[in-house]
Amino acid sequence: MTRANRPSRLIGLVPLLLLPGCSAAAARTFPVTDDEGLAKAIATARPGDRISLAPGVYAPIKIFQRRIEGTPVIVSGNNARIQAAFIQKSSGWTFDGLTFGGALTTGSRVVGIQDSSDIAIRNSLVHGENLNNDPWDDRGNGIGVRFSERIEIVRNRFRDIYAAFIIGNSSDVRFEGNSIAFLREGTNWASIKKAVIRCNRFSHIYPRFDKNEHPDAIQSWFNTGFGGNEDFLIEGNVILTGGPRAVQGIFLAGAYKPGGEAYRMRRFVIRDNIYFGSSPHGITVAGAEGFVIERNTVLPSPHAQRATAGERSPDGRQSRGFPPPIRVTGDISTGQIHDNVVT
Repeated sequence: MTRANRPSRLIGLVPLLLLPGCSAAAARTFPVTDDEGLAKAIATARPGDRISLAPGVYAPIKIFQRRIEGTPVIVSGNNARIQAAFIQKSSGWTFDGLTFGGALTTGSRVVGIQDSSDIAIRNSLVHGENLNNDPWDDRGNGIGVRFSERIEIVRNRFRDIYAAFIIGNSSDVRFEGNSIAFLREGTNWASIKKAVIRCNRFSHIYPRFDKNEHPDAIQSWFNTGFGGNEDFLIEGNVILTGGPRAVQGIFLAGAYKPGGEAYRMRRFVIRDNIYFGSSPHGITVAGAEGFVIERNTVLPSPHAQRATAGERSPDGRQSRGFPPPIRVTGDISTGQIHDNVVT
């Protein structure tokens, strides 16, 4: 048999390449118009799929034990509002360009994330029960996270809710480019390992002083048994709280308890942030090691400069103003503070 007449060994392989299941499945798009369709899409989505929501209001959703490996599933929509969402024991989900609000999940969260990983919320609006630029008639938190890792909260707007973002006992978190306004509290971080908090804008924070609320834009503490906060970058945030309310800027608290149990803030950088307000805690760090505080600007508002600022008002909407400092206090070691502008 001549070489020209010899059968090709590749001919027998061609049909195999065309059989279903012999190549990677193409990503699909699920057009969704109602609650039933959304629940079905969540239950059947594969890596790389997109769930596209039509304009409208959708009931609260729960994503439970849906772990997506590799490319995440994207849930997106134009003028689509999900009243609340709870994500538990799941991974590989991205929510992009949505509105979350109007109802609360377990634990008083509009969006709750627990025991999960690789979850992202981007370019979305998160709000409470009443969009009226007055957070006094709203409850709960915008996004709450517990026992999770690799969480991204990026380029979102938070409005009309008690607090924007509450997170505890988690790791590898990015909170970046968000706008936070018309709330009673900013963000709270407890026992977090590795966080980036950068380029966020805080304004119009209205605490209820009649209920002894003391709000912070960025606050950290520790949960007993889970250690302190470590490896933080807090950079480029703008905190504008110049009205007649003493709203704290950046307040990071660690501690060293007798008996050797350490809950210090460790290895963190506070850099290039701007605070304009009237709290005695423009930037405050307590119980820390391995830190850098540099190139921040802490300025008093006109309210802080008035000698006759007065005490808290009976209705709880106004508090006494103070010139805001940068403070480092408590059990402190191995830190640097330089090139800041402060009164």
